[in-house]
Amino acid sequence: MQNYFAGGAFDLLFNFLDNTTWTFGGFVGGAGGGSVWKLPHYSYVNFQFMINVGLRFTYAYTRTLNGSYNGINASNGRRSSMG
Repeated sequence: MQNYFAGGAFDLLFNFLDNTTWTFGGFVGGAGGGSVWKLPHYSYVNFQFMINVGLRFTYAYTRTLNGSYNGINASNGRRSSMG
């Protein structure tokens, strides 16, 4: 018996609301694939397609891109006014 499978998938994420500490958004994705089983006297083929849809929420204490964490600036080690 021989078994062959081929497939692929995709995902999309997007935000409805976004600020410095949290985001709220959604996602949608899909995947598809197919299998073939070859036996000595016949073959069997199976196709599948899956869809995922949902909401997402993230919360982070800090999401700044300037190198600071908990209000301490990484370049000089002093506490900044952000935290």
